[in-house]
Amino acid sequence: MDIEKDKRYGWSVTALTDDTAAWLAEQPGMADITASRQTLLEVTTTSDDGSEETTTVKGGRQTSKNLSIKYICPKCGTIIRATREVNVVCGDCGVPFERA
Repeated sequence: MDIEKDKRYGWSVTALTDDTAAWLAEQPGMADITASRQTLLEVTTTSDDGSEETTTVKGGRQTSKNLSIKYICPKCGTIIRATREVNVVCGDCGVPFERA
């Protein structure tokens, strides 16, 4: 795996290397295995007798849906998020948050 540092999340950016994809392509039953989520990588391997075989390896990244609801205080601009409808009052301003 290639691992890179993200400014906000640290060492969290990963990608499947060509060597790893080639190794996965050689493993029995790889067609039914998902190495990661979305991107398809085609890996061509050459056997000792010179024949070539192309295997598709699944890998990559899939974005997730944000299921939170954003609320903003209309007076001071403070932002909060909730996973369901809420009725919240800003502790600093005393006014209800509004759904953004």
